[in-house]
Amino acid sequence: MKSHIKINGNKQEGVRYLQRQMLLLFSVIIIGCTTIVFAIIASIHFPDLDKKISFIYIGFGGGMIATSLKRIIHNIKLCKDEKALKDYFVRIFDERENYIANRAFRMAVLIVITISYFAALICSIFIPYIMYGLAGQVVVLLISYFIARSVYNKKL
Repeated sequence: MKSHIKINGNKQEGVRYLQRQMLLLFSVIIIGCTTIVFAIIASIHFPDLDKKISFIYIGFGGGMIATSLKRIIHNIKLCKDEKALKDYFVRIFDERENYIANRAFRMAVLIVITISYFAALICSIFIPYIMYGLAGQVVVLLISYFIARSVYNKKL
């Protein structure tokens, strides 16, 4: 398996890679802040809305912010230490690590599809509207999988 970036011991390339990753993490922080603001506005404008839902959204937003900040701090530390930077890229571009991560992701997607399918079957008996949502989720996951597979098959 080939990695999409080659870090040949060049610190500048590694730092640029981490800087692009940090830009993505900053966008996740913005999404987390937006989620928190949305939850607060929804709880103010819709007082009959269950407060647990607002707390769930606030928790999701806070989690996105906290994990992104943790990764940004980690990336800043890596940018300052050349040996740690090299060790980091050796670890993340290791073929065995990539193989294990891909297998784990495939298993997780299979479990999500299977649970959604059986939940849709059970919900079709009691609440058909939820069944439509869950069945739609299974269809979207399968279609996106086959599209992504064909795109990556052409690129690689």
